[in-house]
Amino acid sequence: MLTQVMVKDLVRSRSFVNRFIMMKTQLNAVGLKIQTMKSHEALSSAMKGVTKCLVLMNKQTSSTELQSIMQEFIKGKLSILLQI
Repeated sequence: MLTQVMVKDLVRSRSFVNRFIMMKTQLNAVGLKIQTMKSHEALSSAMKGVTKCLVLMNKQTSSTELQSIMQEFIKGKLSILLQI
């Protein structure tokens, strides 16, 4: 009689141990998902900042100025190449 109670107790305790292991695994999985979500949020906020910066930079520079600067650069590069 006593051995049956001990066997039942052993089975019950093994069952509880298995449940705790499964809960720990699930909690670790949730923690990893939260960490992934945090990194995605940080990346998206950084991209928002980059977008704002690029919009401001685009407003400050005009395409005609950029074209003239590029043409001057090409002329300078060609003159250096011709001198060599």
